[in-house]
Amino acid sequence: SREERGKPQEAYYHWTVFPSEVTRSDAALRMERLKNYLPQMDTRLAKLTTPEAIESVKIMMEEQEKLQRPNHYRSVLDWVKGLQEAAVEGCSWPAPFEEQSVEDKMAFRVNALMTGRVQGSTHLDFHQAENIVDFLTEPSREALRATMDQRSDPAYYQISQFNRRLVEA
Repeated sequence: SREERGKPQEAYYHWTVFPSEVTRSDAALRMERLKNYLPQMDTRLAKLTTPEAIESVKIMMEEQEKLQRPNHYRSVLDWVKGLQEAAVEGCSWPAPFEEQSVEDKMAFRVNALMTGRVQGSTHLDFHQAENIVDFLTEPSREALRATMDQRSDPAYYQISQFNRRLVEA
């Protein structure tokens, strides 16, 4: 019974998998290397899958060719667009990440980790998507291009790397 000694038990979710085939070893290795991302993904995925974010990413993609370094964000924007399409089309109930079921959220996280650029245990597109989240709030196309150009400037990266090294020291 659900009640024990007069107290109702708390409901919990348990994700059960009934595999129809064995996972490829390269996919299993990728997931093993990236599994530490799982607890930290939700906020970024939620911000990237709102209807406003979907429209903003379309604008970023339109403005891409006008940037000083038009290829700098190409991969991450393609990755984010793919995630947004999965949020709208790929779940049992299409919705922004925050509104998905527990099961769909886990499937969505796994999809995010299994796609995009990876180097060892670092998901490059997930990290670069932090910039995309920041760009969502730019007030105009001109401001968007200026910020995207500034962030893609090699001097910006050198300053950021220098600051990280100072903090680590």
